[in-house]
Amino acid sequence: MDTKDWGKTISYIRKNKNIPIKQVIGEKITRSAYSRFASGQTNTSIDNFFFFMNNLHINFEEFIYIQNKYEIDKYQKLLKKAQVATHQKNIKELEKIKKRFDNYAKATEYTEPLHLKCIITLTINQLKREPYDENAKQIITDYLEQCETWMHYELVLFNNAMFIFDLRLIKVMKRKVIHNLEKYQNLRSYGSESFRVLINILMLFLEHSEFNEARLLVDEIDEFQLHGDMFFEKVLRMYFTGLVDFISSKGQEQTLLNESLDILKSISRNEYYAVLSTYLTKMKQQYKLLD
Repeated sequence: MDTKDWGKTISYIRKNKNIPIKQVIGEKITRSAYSRFASGQTNTSIDNFFFFMNNLHINFEEFIYIQNKYEIDKYQKLLKKAQVATHQKNIKELEKIKKRFDNYAKATEYTEPLHLKCIITLTINQLKREPYDENAKQIITDYLEQCETWMHYELVLFNNAMFIFDLRLIKVMKRKVIHNLEKYQNLRSYGSESFRVLINILMLFLEHSEFNEARLLVDEIDEFQLHGDMFFEKVLRMYFTGLVDFISSKGQEQTLLNESLDILKSISRNEYYAVLSTYLTKMKQQYKLLD
């Protein structure tokens, strides 16, 4: 992450908010030292930097967003494009994205572009139904296993590379995801990511007929408090709780399933309604619960 222009961004925010320099710097540094930082001539200490941010009433995430000219981080932007290409099974586009991550990886000592290049490589392998690149798989596996506690970055890696792991390892890694959800559930975007990773693990358990594991995971998911604005996550929880009840009752209990699908239909979330309806049909076939 290039920090040489951070002073210019602090200055940009200050000017746009019309906050006097004195109010930003307080007694921390001199006006001349601030001016050199704000013009990009020098850096400042971490303590000073966060002092400026506090006086400008912004957090670090918002600062980086402004620093990137009101766009998400370039790596995450590319990753989102890759997710769309994966959904469309557009291997040609994924190859282009892989090349860009490769160029970024060669141009920096940061490991993020290397990790994301590995994710794209493995995704291409999966779409082509070819053996996984051993080097790429090893890099991702080694990194995730060495991290005793996962934070948001590790969750994103795992969620995008879950398909390379066997169920035994996923069961082990599930504990790290649950621990993350416990820690981050008050931070909306990160809590949401943790929750959706758990849903993806739950789907893997169901698809591999690990029904007891699925039922235990649903019980754990039900324990977590979802905030009022996490509406979609609540509907997902209702759906998968209902799905497990449906399978457990051999097709007799459908209340939560029907309610969750009705909610999606009533708020015109037609894409999600279609995906979850199709998934229900798939589960009925797998568990021999056809009408």
